[in-house]
Amino acid sequence: MPRPLERSRCILGDVHSRVWAIRLLLGLAALGSALSARADELSYGLVERKVAEIRFVGNTAFESDRLKELLPFREPRWYSPFGRTTYRTDLLQVALRDIQRFYQRQGYHDARVELARIIEDDAFGDVLVIDVVEGRRRLVDRVEIVTPEPLSARALRSSLVYREGEPAPATPQDVGRDVYRLLNRYVAQGFLGVRIDPSLSLSDSLVSIRYVIDAGPAYQVGEVRIEGHTQTKEGHIRRELRLKSGDRFDLEKIARSEADLLNLGWFRDVAFNPGELDSMSATADLVVSVVERPTGFYELGVGTGDEDRFRLSGAWGDRNFLRSGRSVGAQGRLLVSLEDVLGQDQREVVADYEGELLYRNPRVFGSRFDLGASGFFRKETLGLSGVELERSGVLANTTLFTGRRSTLELEATIERVLKLPFKVDATDDELFANPRAQTRALSMVFTRDTRNDLFNPRRGNLRQLFVETAGGPWFRGDNSFNKVLATWTLLQPLPLSWVAGLRVQGGWAEAFHDSRADGVPLEDRFFAGGSNSVRGYRENSLGPRVTTADSLEVADERFLANRPTRGGNALLLVNAELRFPLPLLSRLGFGGAVFADGGNVWENWSRVSWNRLRLNSERDDPFDPTTILDWRTSVGFGIHYNTPVGPLRVDYGLPLKRARLVDSETGNVEEDPHHIWHFSFGHAF
Repeated sequence: MPRPLERSRCILGDVHSRVWAIRLLLGLAALGSALSARADELSYGLVERKVAEIRFVGNTAFESDRLKELLPFREPRWYSPFGRTTYRTDLLQVALRDIQRFYQRQGYHDARVELARIIEDDAFGDVLVIDVVEGRRRLVDRVEIVTPEPLSARALRSSLVYREGEPAPATPQDVGRDVYRLLNRYVAQGFLGVRIDPSLSLSDSLVSIRYVIDAGPAYQVGEVRIEGHTQTKEGHIRRELRLKSGDRFDLEKIARSEADLLNLGWFRDVAFNPGELDSMSATADLVVSVVERPTGFYELGVGTGDEDRFRLSGAWGDRNFLRSGRSVGAQGRLLVSLEDVLGQDQREVVADYEGELLYRNPRVFGSRFDLGASGFFRKETLGLSGVELERSGVLANTTLFTGRRSTLELEATIERVLKLPFKVDATDDELFANPRAQTRALSMVFTRDTRNDLFNPRRGNLRQLFVETAGGPWFRGDNSFNKVLATWTLLQPLPLSWVAGLRVQGGWAEAFHDSRADGVPLEDRFFAGGSNSVRGYRENSLGPRVTTADSLEVADERFLANRPTRGGNALLLVNAELRFPLPLLSRLGFGGAVFADGGNVWENWSRVSWNRLRLNSERDDPFDPTTILDWRTSVGFGIHYNTPVGPLRVDYGLPLKRARLVDSETGNVEEDPHHIWHFSFGHAF
C-alpha cells in the first residue's frame, strides 16, 4: 500500500498528465481550425463545380447566347455530352472581365458585368446569375486625318478599323491598331521617320478621332551591311536582295528579299532592320542579319500505308555545295505493296523503286531566274492494268514568277517509257504494238496558295492550274497530246475547332498530230479511286477498262478480255470533309473526320452524261443501270493522329455505287468491295 507522499505524487502526476492531454487536444483543435481556414483560403476559387444554368440579366444589345460564347465553359447540352460543364470562380471572374471588355469594344464604355449570385446545387449543378449594366453606346462621329501628304486621306481611311458609324474607342490607347496600320502605310513607302499623334473628343454618345501626321522625308538606303554569315559568301546573300544603296526603302521589296533568302535553305532566320536615321540626308543603312544553318543533310525514312505496305526512302544533299551557291542531291525510294492483279483472285507482292539526281542553281547567270535539273528513273506497277512501266528521263524547270502567295513554274521533260506485261502470259512485243516510247513535253503550273499551314491547314484555299503539251511538230517524240488539270481546295474554320474542307478537280487530255489513233499514253492519263481520290474504292480502280485507242494499241486479245483499268482522258473529282477534334483524345493529337467523295475518269468528256451523275445505286436490283462509266460516290469516316509534318490517317470508306463486271467468255464476276480501310499519311486534300 503506497505511502501518503507517494499517493500525492501519483495524484499530481495524474493531474499533470491530464493537463498536458487537454493542452494537446486544444492545440490540435486550434491547429485543425487554422489548417481548415488556411485550406479554405487556398481552395477559394480553385474548386470546380458543375454548371446547370447561366442567366444574364440586364442585357439588351446582345443575346444571352452570344455572351455565353465568351465564357470558357457552357451549360450542359444533350448533343455535346463531352463539353466542359464545370466552372471555377476565379476563372469566372476573368471571363466576366473579358465580357466587359467585349462591351467596351462595341462602344459601351461604361458597361459593367458582375456576378450577382450563385444558386448552389450539389446534385444538379449551380445556377450562375450575371448582372449586365450596358449604359449608353458611343459611335464614331468623325475621323479626321490632318496633313497626310504625300499619301491621300482617302487611301489611308481604307486601312482603319475605327470608321464613321462604327463603335467608338474608349481611350487613345484603343486606337493603337489604327496608328500601327497608318505607320505601316508610310514606312512601306520609305517614310521611316513618320510621326502620328492621335486624339479623341468624347461627347455623350459620339466620339471624334483626329490623327495629326508628320510624314517627314522619304528615306533612301545608305550602306547595305550583312551580319551573321560565316559559311555563306556575302555575294550570294547580296544577289538575293531587291534593294541596293541609293534605293528608297520599300517594305514589299524587303519582304520578298527575306522570302528569297529563306527559300535557299541556308538560314534559320533572316531579319532586315534600318540603321540610325540621318534626318539631314534622309538616309539610313540597311542591316541584314542572318542566322546560318547546316546546308548538308541526309534522310532515311521507313513508313507504311494501305497502298504501300512498306516504304523505305533515303536522301542526301547539300543546299550550298562547296559554298558555290548551288544545290545538289540524290534521293531514292523502295515501295513494297500488295497489288491487285489483272485476271487473278489473289494479290501479288510487288516491289517498285525510283531514284533521282538533283541540281539547282538559284540565280542563272546572275538573273532573277532559277534553274533546276534532274535525271530520274522509276519502276511502277499497275496491277489492275496488267502493265509494268519503266520510266527514265531528264527534266529542267524554272520559276517564272514568285509572289507571297503565288508562283508560276515552267518545266521541260524528256521521258522514255518501256511498257512490260505484268503477270500476263505474253512478251512486251506480243502484247503492245508500241512498247517503247519517248515523250517530250513542256508544262506550266500556276499555284495560288493562301492556306495557313502546309501540313495541317485550317483555313485558306489552294488554286492550281496545270497545262502540258507534248510532241507535235514542235517537240516531236513518239507521243503528242495536250493536258489540263485544274484544282480548287477550300478550307473553312468552324466553331469548336472544327474545319470544313472542299476540293473540286477537273481534268482534260487529248491526243493530236500523229498520235490521234494511239491516244494519250497510259502513263499520262488520269486515274481515280483510293485514299487521296475517291475513298471506298481500290487504288486507281475506277474508270474505263479499255478505250478505243487501247484496242488499237494492244496486240494480244487475251489482254483485252480481262478488261484492265486503263485510266481516262476526262476527270471529275469532288471531295467534302468535316474535320474535328476527338473528345477526350484531342489533347493527345487525335482528330476525326467524316467525308463524302465522288469522282471518276472517262475516255473523253463526251462519255459524261447527266444520268451518270446519280449519287447511289441499288446493287440488289438486277436492272440497276450502274456501270463503270457512272460517277462513283462514297461516304465514310476517319481517325487522324496529328504530327508536325501532317496527320497519320485511317479512313473507312463505304462505296455507294458499286459496279459489277461479268466476263463474257468465262462468266467470272468482279465486284467492287463492300468497304475499304485506307491507311495513309497526310490529309486527303
